[in-house]
Amino acid sequence: MDEGTEAGLVCTLRLPTCERSGVTACVPGGRPVCEPLVPLTELCNGGDDDCDGLTDEGDVDGGDAACDTGLPGRCGVGRLVCIEGAFSCEPTLLPASGAEICNGEDDDCDGYTDNITFGDAGSLTRACYQGPAATREVGVCVDGTQACDASTGWGPCSGQVLPTIEICDQADNDCDGQVDDLPGTDCTVTPGASRDCYPGPAGTQEVGLCVGGTQSCPLSSATI
Repeated sequence: MDEGTEAGLVCTLRLPTCERSGVTACVPGGRPVCEPLVPLTELCNGGDDDCDGLTDEGDVDGGDAACDTGLPGRCGVGRLVCIEGAFSCEPTLLPASGAEICNGEDDDCDGYTDNITFGDAGSLTRACYQGPAATREVGVCVDGTQACDASTGWGPCSGQVLPTIEICDQADNDCDGQVDDLPGTDCTVTPGASRDCYPGPAGTQEVGLCVGGTQSCPLSSATI
């Protein structure tokens, strides 16, 4: 402070970072201080505009405004930040950690939405299975595949095989870990084989018009 030691006198505030005209003001228990005549708003210019001894600090005028970073995906939304005396548009969101998820957004900021590999436009897919959990990958039951649609989310589960009724075909159709486990049924024959049969009451076969027949096991699936 250059002039005066009483309140209300014209003075000049000199700091290493600024120089401003002001007036003296009393401070309880101390010497009067020089306060700037007009409080100045801190600007992003590398200077100490508000004469507080700090440069480009806090909420500088124009800072924190929304801006477009020019980066792809979620990284394109930004805010103006003062860096070394100039505004820079910095992303408010960084690339998401982990794999891309099916949400219609470019989570990893590689320029592609819902893709499998970073930098590759291939659609995101995942394994799926809509049967009972205990039957998954048991017997004939296998997973299918779902593809991600940016507008609707995960698509139908294609290619999955779910449990069905057990039949004699040398396969575990109901996916319980047992092959051809049909109570009271003989499934030991080979597909393509045949045998004599008669479903009528005992004692009536070959009596009158009643004759026996032949029962065949198709090559695909059947119960003998």
